[in-house]
Amino acid sequence: MLPLKISLKNSLSTKLVLFFSFLLFPYCCQSDGLRGDDSETSERLIQTFSGHTDKVTSAAFGSDGKTFASSSFDNKVILWQFNGEDVKSTSLGIGNDVFSVAVAADNRTVAIAAESLSAFLWNAAAKGEPKMLNAHSAPLMCVAFAKKGTGWASGGKDNNIYLWNGTGKDPVGKLTGHSDTIMDIDFSPDNTKLASAANDKTAAIWSTQTKKPIKVLKGHQSTVRCISFNTDGTKAATGSYDGTAILWNIATGKPLKTFKGHEKGVFGVAFPSDGKRLITGGGDRTIIIWNIETGEKLETLTGQPGAITCLAISPDGTQLLSSGGNEIRLWDVSEK
Repeated sequence: MLPLKISLKNSLSTKLVLFFSFLLFPYCCQSDGLRGDDSETSERLIQTFSGHTDKVTSAAFGSDGKTFASSSFDNKVILWQFNGEDVKSTSLGIGNDVFSVAVAADNRTVAIAAESLSAFLWNAAAKGEPKMLNAHSAPLMCVAFAKKGTGWASGGKDNNIYLWNGTGKDPVGKLTGHSDTIMDIDFSPDNTKLASAANDKTAAIWSTQTKKPIKVLKGHQSTVRCISFNTDGTKAATGSYDGTAILWNIATGKPLKTFKGHEKGVFGVAFPSDGKRLITGGGDRTIIIWNIETGEKLETLTGQPGAITCLAISPDGTQLLSSGGNEIRLWDVSEK
């Protein structure tokens, strides 16, 4: 399937806002000479996916664990299907930098956040252009699908989060309260809550029913770049440009533990299925696996050819996608 090219016109002011918003994006961290050992082959590394020609900004699993989407500054989104060495891919050309993708439960619908005021919904199994949905007043930065059903959300430079239902053209809710760019969002396992990470140095937990904040999480000293719920929704982890990850109690909104080990910002967090470990990825090109209870560093995975920009855990919690440089890596993170 040939990539679909979409021309999106942006004003000079929009491009300037976006440029300054991303001055601290992790790619600026990879030209400082700090590298992991790119020749290292970890026993946990399963597979490497190469298809992008510029920095990969995000990766997200589908519900079957054999499908994922990736986005890049090459202005392209790729939907991958893999079964061992059998790999198939379908690509979509957006015409602008793409910052975030999410895959619906049907494993073919992809939500896209790009350098545009519109959110995109792309049915990779159908011909034609993706659907463009308008609500934000500034470029989008992140998207996420609900764990169940067809709901999804988008966050952007306008400091707002919009809730959507399936392919409906109008949002079904708006979450307001952050004072700066929304960097990342994640739904709780039961879909009753949504977590957000923002450039205002805070994270927040929202009710998807009332559209109001339940808790505001304060503790980082810089931009909160990423956020993720654990498998039962009782805890969340955040990563920040300040180089730390924090584990939070959702009920109290209080920090449980701070993890320090990356030499640069933390841009990805994920929970394996065992509930005993936390995984973080950073601008230092490393992935660290931590013991949640003790805070001990259990393993460090290296070799990604660029700053880690995103981590995504498989539906069964045993495999991990990491994006960085021009590639995506698949890791076995089952308990050893």
